[in-house]
Amino acid sequence: MQTPATSVTRSAIAKGALINGTINATINGTTSWFKMDKEQMYLISSDAISSQESTVLSGAVTLAVSLAFILSSIAYFTSKTKDKPPYFPKVFILCLKHSVYAFGLVTIAAL
Repeated sequence: MQTPATSVTRSAIAKGALINGTINATINGTTSWFKMDKEQMYLISSDAISSQESTVLSGAVTLAVSLAFILSSIAYFTSKTKDKPPYFPKVFILCLKHSVYAFGLVTIAAL
């Protein structure tokens, strides 16, 4: 039995991405909130390579950058469009751009 082809609009994609992003941010934010020690002050970075302290650059920034790249790549590979460009170099550079943007946002928020 065949199902009729449905066209997906940009607004439907944006709505789905916004809903999924909100759910993901709520779950990850709640998890991080309860894992943090409220009396401890978190450093942006540490001046020693062998430091065992938890810092923003070692935790939140690394997570944001890796998730931005991974989720951008997943979105590319799961989308089904007719004129999809090749992954290298255009989409790969776009994924890097998203990672740099996430790095900046999380670093600014940490300050």
